Amino acid sequence: MLATFKDYLHGKGSKFQCRLDAEGYFALHFGMCKMAGKEAGFANNTTFRAFPHDVFDAPTAYRGATFDDYGLSVKELAKDGDAVIFKGSTPASGIPTIVQASGVIMTTYSPSEARVRIQKILDRYYAGLEELRASVKAPPTAAATAAAAVPAAMPRGEAETLLLRLIARTVRALHVGHFFSDGNGRLNIFVVLNKLLTDNGFSPVVLPYGPSVFGGLKPVDKLVEDIRQGMVLFQALLP
Repeated sequence: MLATFKDYLHGKGSKFQCRLDAEGYFALHFGMCKMAGKEAGFANNTTFRAFPHDVFDAPTAYRGATFDDYGLSVKELAKDGDAVIFKGSTPASGIPTIVQASGVIMTTYSPSEARVRIQKILDRYYAGLEELRASVKAPPTAAATAAAAVPAAMPRGEAETLLLRLIARTVRALHVGHFFSDGNGRLNIFVVLNKLLTDNGFSPVVLPYGPSVFGGLKPVDKLVEDIRQGMVLFQALLP
């Protein structure tokens, strides 16, 4: 894991700021599992919960989220084409299927469907990144430079927020996709999320509520709040 961090997240790493595609995503997972002494199993049929089924009976929020947050996240996922709402007896093939009331997310993929889905998510991210950079007339790297170059029509902080929203949306789509039988959180949160952040000049994060919030629990705006808090928590750990 540490070798992966150094390779992808460190400014002198051989793959720092490299463009990630489906094959690179699969290679990242394989490398992480190999270092952890585990088999890199592809998941053609998995089920997981965005939250425990009875959690919202409690008076307090779960991992900083309410049931309304979860409902909004489900609507966003459906609108973006990142998931479908469960309406039949079997899950849809090639796309995550959400049982909204229970928090269950089911995935059924063939290997080719998984690669197509991952590539679509990553292509959407890079297209959005280029569009955002063009809109703020910024250099191709460094979020700090991007913020400084924002024209008067776009407030300084707005470009940063749009970029963080794009990153959060991408990582949530990958995490809800749940493409492997093991290691999805380590891959999507500890590596991919931090890679996309550091690629754009942001700090890595230590998420205040852990990685599971990206499994469909929170809408994008709430995930951005977690990312911002996570940057502060990470910086506080530095000597």
